[in-house]
This record gives sequence, C-alpha cells and structure tokens, in this order.
Amino acid sequence: NIVRKTSAYRVKRSGLDLSREPGNLTNTNTFKSSGLAQSKTVDVNLDARGNPTLAVSVPTRANKPASSKFVVRLTRGKLGRRAKNVTNTTSKVFFRRDLEKAALARLTRLHLARTRPGGVNKTPRARR
Repeated sequence: NIVRKTSAYRVKRSGLDLSREPGNLTNTNTFKSSGLAQSKTVDVNLDARGNPTLAVSVPTRANKPASSKFVVRLTRGKLGRRAKNVTNTTSKVFFRRDLEKAALARLTRLHLARTRPGGVNKTPRARR
C-alpha cells in the first residue's frame, strides 16, 4: 500500500504513526481512517471564520474534485444541536457509521477550543 508507507502527510512521533491528511478524523495512519484511500470520507474542521464545518465526500463525483465534497456549516445552535447534525449525516443515512464517534469527538474538541479562553487542555500520553 503506497499511501500507508510513504506519504507527505505521514508523521512519526513518540513511537506513534500518525497522518495529517484531509478527511482523516482520528489522525492515525490506517486504511480505515484514511481520507485519501477511502471513497467515502467525513471531515470536521474549522472554516476561515472559525466556525465548524462538516465535509462529506460524494463518491459519485470522484472524477470532479471541485464538486466532490459536500460542506455543511455547523453554525446554528449549541454543541448538542451540532452533534445531532453530525449524527444525522453519518449514521442515520448509513454513510460511514464507523466514523460517527470520531467525528463527534473532533467536533467537541473544536468547540472546547473555541469556547475556553486557554483552549483545550492536553494531557501528555505515557510512552509505551
């Protein structure tokens, strides 16, 4: 697998094999969470204004990269309403149900980073 072994997005740090590719919610270098190798991807990020967005790939438009992503701005309501929108987009319509938990975790972290004055507190992981 070429994407797994050599990639411009691959990061090896503290004994972990990570990836920074778009569409990878867990940031792990695995086929399941890869945003490049999968035809259906879900991505939660911030737009230029700092609002969270949900980007879903459309597999039927893979040959047209400009229109292959469907982007939804998650600006209305509080975190619970945004989470419901992510859940409805992923698991309710059977579109990558396995990524629902990771998408909700990413949305929560982005929300906490925006609302807390100091950002998200990271706890250091113990080395294996």
